[in-house]
Amino acid sequence: MQGKKLKIGFDLDGTIIDHTKIKIEAAKKFGYELSKTQTHSLRMKEVMKIEDYKELQKIIYGNQTLESKPVNGSLKSIKNLKNWGHQLFIISRRRSEFQNPALLWLSKNKVLDYIPLEKIKFVKKDEDKN
Repeated sequence: MQGKKLKIGFDLDGTIIDHTKIKIEAAKKFGYELSKTQTHSLRMKEVMKIEDYKELQKIIYGNQTLESKPVNGSLKSIKNLKNWGHQLFIISRRRSEFQNPALLWLSKNKVLDYIPLEKIKFVKKDEDKN
């Protein structure tokens, strides 16, 4: 692809990593039956008690991350964009205790072949992603 080379930033969870299945399974442990459409974080906060939601986050962003699948088409898109010469970044608001599972997932799924560690940024607030 010819043309202007872009700097493209990806969010990690829900954009590259699909936690849908693990969210549904983990929610059952707290007594919730979630559908796929209820697994978006904003929707889950409406359906679940906040303390249950926070505990569920510890499960899905911990070592269970390694069991998650890639979002459909995300890995192919990353590969194509990199091959077209664009600069790719990952910007995530993962807390420090959950960064290592994310990095292991990225390595396992060969994302680091296209987005090296120095192009992965973890921020404290959503506004910092900008």
